[in-house]
Amino acid sequence: MVKEKLPQLSEAHIRKLASGPSFERGQAYYDDGAILEPVRQEMELRAECAGSAYEPYQVSATLAKGGITKTSCTCPYDQGGICKHMIALLLAYVHEPQSFRDIPPLTAMLAERSKEELIGLIGEMIKQKPELLSIVELSAAARQAKPGKPLDVTAYRRQARRALQHESPRAVEKELQALRETAARFGKTGDWLNAGAVYHVALDEAVRGYDDMLQQMDEDGDIAIQVDECAQGLSQSLQKSSADSQTRRAWLEALLEAELADIELGGIDLAPSAREAILKQASDEEWAWIEKRVRTVIAKSRDWGREALVGFLAEGQKRRGRAGEAAALIREAGTPEQQVLLLAKEGEIEQAVRQMREILKSKPGLATQFADALVQAKAKGAAIELVAERAEKGDSWCASWLAKYYRQHGNAEEALAWQRKVFLAQPSVEAFKALGEVSRKSGTWEQVKIDALAALERKKAVSPLIEIALHEGDVARALSLLPRVERGAWRDYKREVAQAAEKKHPEAALVLYQEMAERAIGERQRRSYEAAAQHLKRVKAMYERLNTQAAWDAYLQGLRSRYAHLPALQDEMRKARLWR
Repeated sequence: MVKEKLPQLSEAHIRKLASGPSFERGQAYYDDGAILEPVRQEMELRAECAGSAYEPYQVSATLAKGGITKTSCTCPYDQGGICKHMIALLLAYVHEPQSFRDIPPLTAMLAERSKEELIGLIGEMIKQKPELLSIVELSAAARQAKPGKPLDVTAYRRQARRALQHESPRAVEKELQALRETAARFGKTGDWLNAGAVYHVALDEAVRGYDDMLQQMDEDGDIAIQVDECAQGLSQSLQKSSADSQTRRAWLEALLEAELADIELGGIDLAPSAREAILKQASDEEWAWIEKRVRTVIAKSRDWGREALVGFLAEGQKRRGRAGEAAALIREAGTPEQQVLLLAKEGEIEQAVRQMREILKSKPGLATQFADALVQAKAKGAAIELVAERAEKGDSWCASWLAKYYRQHGNAEEALAWQRKVFLAQPSVEAFKALGEVSRKSGTWEQVKIDALAALERKKAVSPLIEIALHEGDVARALSLLPRVERGAWRDYKREVAQAAEKKHPEAALVLYQEMAERAIGERQRRSYEAAAQHLKRVKAMYERLNTQAAWDAYLQGLRSRYAHLPALQDEMRKARLWR
């Protein structure tokens, strides 16, 4: 493909794809020569990018007439926009397109090769990267598959086990995703029997291998998402295939083990779809052995796990028209919380409330859940009384419940009284907004607002006062409050106030950015120097807005003189293009 047909990218295009901090970091990576071995194959750019990991990250971007259609990086970044490694790749393409080695498409490179040559080439590739053998194995297994006939899943099971042995969570996620996509391809052709076979081994091995170490690795839950996708796929396969009873049992067992594993792990959403899949797909005959298995586990469980298991079993019984048995199960094996909710549902309000009060002595957080159950049982008075007792003891969530209840039932005076208590107990912008919403309906907002802010002043609650001032756009008030933030407070608000002050109070913003920059420099850490450089870029922008370039030059020269002994700072300043 000729160069003229490639899209014309610019730094402006790349900035639109990235958050501000990511772009600056990506630019620093590009400036440092982090992009290695860049190539262009038709409309795809690929390279390695040296980063914080031992191995370079693999980056790629697909170009199109409208710009960039697809990007990929092996780093774990997921905070919005493209990552810094991708930015470095695209900047390299913008500024040094000649550095990208053009290679023809695979079809062109391999079209003239004989079968023997291709086999030999694949063999050489596997020698250099043994993990590629699994791709060949899976390809061979897929070719042997025949619609409607059971698939030999040995290779897929080996692949699932290999996936879980990776030390990188990203690698585990990608390998499980590849297995899931293989199963999905079978499903797209209507071969749900073999789709289910692959989903089954992937789910089975993933649940078995999801131990404490893997759970710690899976900090963002990306592996668990893949496990749940397998559970969803297996549920579809149960519904759409004509699997025999033995296969169905194996699939349901895998789903049940996923649900039990999640409960044992404390309800981390390992495979949340498994629960509904079992309840929906299991026949009455299949449910009989599922119930027997769960009852065995209930006998050995306690606390939250017991509650989850009893709830699961009771739900299954109710769906099968056995509500009486579900109630009996809760009375026999349920937790005190489940039993008291059952009493409320059955209309035993007095006994339920008595037991609720006992439970709330050690578990006050359940007050609103109990109150909801009482409201549903048409015992509104008992619900209000129960929650009000806790609210008077300072439980703000109970006051919030009462404020919401009275709003919904049209009692504006009570709603305002309780919303005021919520605000004063835990002042925040959200509580302030809720207070405004309630009081505007009665036309008292202006006075309520004055009284609420005066109460915060008396409490010397500076932090919420600043947050509320920023919320209301009262930058002058926020600036006046800022000096009252105690030294060493966990949050000093300077950044937020400086950003809000840029348009109408540029001089004040300038001072704040300078203070933040010099404080960061004083921390004498590379990361702090990087933050200082970002603050100083805003300082420069403020000087430009005030048309005082000479003052900026003088200030910058003063910094250079004072910190000439800090080479790491100088390096970060050069990366930020502040010093030459």
